[in-house]
Amino acid sequence: MISIIKTLIGIAIFLFFTHPNALGGAFAIIFVFAWLVDELIGRKKQSPKLGRIRVACWLVAFAISCGMHYVYNHNARIHAQKIADDLDAYRTKHGHYPEHNAYNAPRQYHLRYICFEECVKNQNLPILIYSSSLSPFSRYGYDFKNKTWEHTPD
Repeated sequence: MISIIKTLIGIAIFLFFTHPNALGGAFAIIFVFAWLVDELIGRKKQSPKLGRIRVACWLVAFAISCGMHYVYNHNARIHAQKIADDLDAYRTKHGHYPEHNAYNAPRQYHLRYICFEECVKNQNLPILIYSSSLSPFSRYGYDFKNKTWEHTPD
């Protein structure tokens, strides 16, 4: 019984650290490797039934973590696409993109909009990026010229 309680506490910690708004999905890999080593080396004395229950609990936790990241990335793309459409509409109406200080984009999903005064004066394209929740340095950027999203891996 104590082993199951420790497993559930470990799962709660795992889900906290791998939540997209906490530290990110890259930490899931660290937990999975640590768990595999612990399961393969350190748990020889437990009953097979208890071992199967613990493995099933961890697999469900990993599936929940993957689902959280899928939903987060899906919502981030929808939110970022809405902002890209708003910026294109602003450009159509005013002839240039707004400065990043003038456009109050909500700060959700690690979204960044960058367009300085030189960008507006020179008719340069601004930068609209958001981070992937699964990889700490992976980014998705909007190409305003081609109206597409481009992935930049880490």
